[in-house]
Amino acid sequence: MLGHRLPQSFAAVITTTRPRAVIALSELSEAKRAVLRSAGVRVLDIAHAISQPGGHSWTVGRMQAEHLMQRGYRRIAYARLIEARDDVLLRAREQGVREACRAAGMDEPQVITVALRADADLDAVASLPAGTGLACYNDDTAAAALAAARVIGRTVPQELGVVGVDDTPVATQTSPRLTTIGFGLSDAGDRLARVLLQHPEPTDADFAETGEFWLIQGEST
Repeated sequence: MLGHRLPQSFAAVITTTRPRAVIALSELSEAKRAVLRSAGVRVLDIAHAISQPGGHSWTVGRMQAEHLMQRGYRRIAYARLIEARDDVLLRAREQGVREACRAAGMDEPQVITVALRADADLDAVASLPAGTGLACYNDDTAAAALAAARVIGRTVPQELGVVGVDDTPVATQTSPRLTTIGFGLSDAGDRLARVLLQHPEPTDADFAETGEFWLIQGEST
């Protein structure tokens, strides 16, 4: 929750609680890092650790692209979420998609940006050639792409395949039902607790294990 606070309120929380360490599950701004440094608080940068090649986020992106290839899509694209901007998890998932394309001898993936606004998303989805498999940053991004495809008359999964990430409730509410990637949050929490107990001074590498994740097959691929 700290990662979503403004720098001023973030500083107030750090000053009040005086934590020994902060576990960063999403990217921290430089302003927040400066607050932590000045307070002598150690940062365990989990987001960066799981975003390295072979890490959880990178592997999820590669898994999305490989699934789309297996379903017969010969063009692969990646949908960024504009709200994520240049988030480390977005970059890692996109790089995983790129690596899968490279390994399969396919062209670099086309990259579109989804804004969760119909006026912008219609043009972005319309730019994808028929027969494209679209790997999306998360389920919200994928749901927006599905909605845009329906408006412009692009049939799913025949002309466009779409796969999300996170296995959120929205994945069960789209039409057609979304294919997504799920992962074991409880297992990840258990591993995090074990590492912290077993290693008084853990490094980012101690958290880089990919963990368990799986494909939930919907009707969008």
